[in-house]
Amino acid sequence: MYGHICRNCGGKLELEKFFNLPLSVLYLGICKKCKFIWSIDVKEGEEDYVDPNPVQNQKDAIYGEKYQFVLGLEDISIIYKRDGIQSKIIFYPQANKYIIFFLDEHTLQHELGHILIDKNPNHFVGDEKLLDLSPRITNVIQDIIVENYLVHDLKIPNYYEIEIQGINKLVNDIIKTKNIRNEIDFANYCTIFLSLHFFLKDKDKKILKSNWIFCLNILRKALIKIFDLSEEIFKDFNERLMEFNDIKDYFDMRSVANYTLRCLWALNKWTKKELARLLKKKFL
Repeated sequence: MYGHICRNCGGKLELEKFFNLPLSVLYLGICKKCKFIWSIDVKEGEEDYVDPNPVQNQKDAIYGEKYQFVLGLEDISIIYKRDGIQSKIIFYPQANKYIIFFLDEHTLQHELGHILIDKNPNHFVGDEKLLDLSPRITNVIQDIIVENYLVHDLKIPNYYEIEIQGINKLVNDIIKTKNIRNEIDFANYCTIFLSLHFFLKDKDKKILKSNWIFCLNILRKALIKIFDLSEEIFKDFNERLMEFNDIKDYFDMRSVANYTLRCLWALNKWTKKELARLLKKKFL
């Protein structure tokens, strides 16, 4: 998409569609003259009516670089942008930089954790369809690996407490509303299941376990109907999820990919070719 002008140097700027946000589309562009990176985040079709904005401001940079140093990622080039909708990492090949969109301190630490355990920038290029089930389950598995590392290995202060508060709120909301509809709820099932068995500390498990299991049963019964699964298939899926203990402390992406493949294959909803395409993009 041509026609935009770099407000930094006046050079011509070419913007390209980069990934879908929940309510809009993100376009990124780098000025070929001064190398400044710009973005447009608008509803699709309205791009020509909006001036590009700098991806990063100084306040976001200072905030992000503080935690980048804490996690030992000083040698990696990262741009930070506070976002009110979602947190996400993308790698922008044209500028050879990561861009982290974050909501708050907690989500910033989490996204940096993904870069810490996965050094391959190609895994952060582009965007999968937001409502597809297999990428959602894959993302949950990666998320729980990050949570374990930040809490149990790096011992980031208050990270565990904030994460558990968030999951417990999710559990209570599901029990209260029983509004279970789609792939997001399947991902929520995986988050609660893996967190219960592999992330929750013993002192909290005594208090929260019964309520979380009750929530999982509500989700399981609804998801079996929504996704046309059998009790036997769901039981097999749970058994594959329980193998998480074998890979949670390893950052070998091939091992994580094999574990993810076993979990997804248990649901009997994709061909091997479809799963191979997903896992190649996310892990290999």
